[in-house]
Amino acid sequence: MSRRNLIGNTYMRADISILAVDDDVNMLAMLEKFLKRAGYTVETTPDSTKAMSLIEDTNYDIVITDIQMPRASGMDVLKRVKDLQKDTMVVMI
Repeated sequence: MSRRNLIGNTYMRADISILAVDDDVNMLAMLEKFLKRAGYTVETTPDSTKAMSLIEDTNYDIVITDIQMPRASGMDVLKRVKDLQKDTMVVMI
C-alpha cells in the first residue's frame, strides 16, 4: 500500500493496520480506543521488544511509537520498521 493511497483515502480505514507501542498503558488504551473508533485495525503492545518481534511477523501500514521506553527506545522501533517495512509510516510520540 503506498503512502499516496493512505492519504488519498483510496482504502477503507479498516484496511489500514496500525501498531501502537507505548509503555504507558493508559496512553496505549486511549490510542487504541480512539483509532478503533475511527475505524482502523489496531494492535497494541506496551513492550517495545515485543513490538519489534511483531514488526517481523506482520506488515503494518502505520506504527505509532513512544520515544522513551525501557529495554528498546522508539528510535530502535523506528530502525526496525525501516529495515523490514520501508513503506510503513512511523509516528513518534
